[in-house]
Amino acid sequence: MPVYSYDPPDRFVAGTVGQPGERTFYLQARSGAMTTSVSLEKGQVAQLAERLEELLDEVGRRTSTDVSSDAAGQGLAGDDGPLDLPLSEDFTVGAIALAWDHDGERVIIEAQELSDEPLEPLTDQERQIARDIFMSGTPCLKCHVTGDPVHDAKATAPNFLLASERLKPDWVMRWLPKPSDISPGVAMPDGMFVRKDDHWVVGAPNAPADVVNYPKDHARLVARYMFQMTPDEQKRLLSASPAPAKPAATPAATTTTTTGRNNRRPNQRQQLSRNRNGRDRLSHHRAHSRHFRRGH
Repeated sequence: MPVYSYDPPDRFVAGTVGQPGERTFYLQARSGAMTTSVSLEKGQVAQLAERLEELLDEVGRRTSTDVSSDAAGQGLAGDDGPLDLPLSEDFTVGAIALAWDHDGERVIIEAQELSDEPLEPLTDQERQIARDIFMSGTPCLKCHVTGDPVHDAKATAPNFLLASERLKPDWVMRWLPKPSDISPGVAMPDGMFVRKDDHWVVGAPNAPADVVNYPKDHARLVARYMFQMTPDEQKRLLSASPAPAKPAATPAATTTTTTGRNNRRPNQRQQLSRNRNGRDRLSHHRAHSRHFRRGH
C-alpha cells in the first residue's frame, strides 16, 4: 500500500482548478521537491474545514489554549496562494481521517484513495456473531437512530442504514477502536475494541462464546455488518435487544421544609459553558496541519 508521508509538510493547502461550475478541488502537500496532489469533492473540502474547526475547538477547550492566538503568536498565517504547478493528480480521495497528536501537538490528516472494491459478503455465521457483538458487548443501539419514534427521541447518533451513503469502510475500521483519536470529545466511548496480536477484538469482559472464538478482526466484522445492514436486519436487532429497565416507582410525596443557603438549587449562570472563537480560526488551519498521508 503506497503511502506518502509529510512530517511536517512545508505547505498544505486546498485549492481549485478550472472555472466556476467546472472546477476540480484538490488537497496539495509539499515538502522540498516532493509534492502530492489529490482530487476530492467540494463537500469533502467543506467538511474537512468544519471538522478541523471542531477538532481545534475541542483541543483548545481541553488544554485551556486559544489555538488561533497561539498560531498567530508564532507568526503562522493563512495560506491563500494558488496550488503549485505543474499539477499532477496522484489519486482521488475516498475517505479523510483527522486525529490530534498529543505528543507532537499537531493535527494529523490522512487521505485514502477512493476504492470501488466491494466488501466481502457476510456468511450466516458472521452475521450472527455481529448481532451478538451489537447486543452484548457494545452500546451501539442505545445511541443510534433506529426508526423507532420512542427510542429515536433520545438518540444522538445517525441511523446505521445511512452508513453506506455517508461513510467509507476503511475510515469506519479506524474509527471503531478509538474514536477519540479522530474526534476528541466525541460521545462514542473508547475501549469497545482492544488490540490482540495483529487484530482488534471486542473488549467486553463477558462476550458470547461465538464472539470470543471468532478468529478474524472484530472491528472489521462490525464495519462489514454496518455497511450491509438492511431495515429487516435492524428490526431484528431491536426485537432481540433487552428492553430498557423501567424507572423505580416514585415514593409518595411528603412535605418537608428545609432552610439554609446550601440547599438552594444552582441557577443556569453557574453552569459551565463552551465559548467559541468564531470562524476566523479557519485562516490558521493550514498552519496546524502537519501530516498528510496517501494510502489505498
